[in-house]
Amino acid sequence: MFPIGNIRGCDPGAGTVAIDSSERVGRLRQGQFAHESERVLDVVLMGHAEMWVAMRERDAIYALGRSALFGRNALTSASSVSM
Repeated sequence: MFPIGNIRGCDPGAGTVAIDSSERVGRLRQGQFAHESERVLDVVLMGHAEMWVAMRERDAIYALGRSALFGRNALTSASSVSM
């Protein structure tokens, strides 16, 4: 078990960090209850702005329903097809 503070004499403000330009870096905010009412997947995707926008757009399209997208007869015509 390590003592709180400097671990074996390491200075937390010293040193360097190298990040490749092709890598993403995230940060974790410590608001434990900030997103308590959100799904875990949604909170994770909020950290990737482009993906979050795409998922929200997808959810909005799904919320419209099939009949709103393809017309009122979309559900009945699909079910009347015989095999």
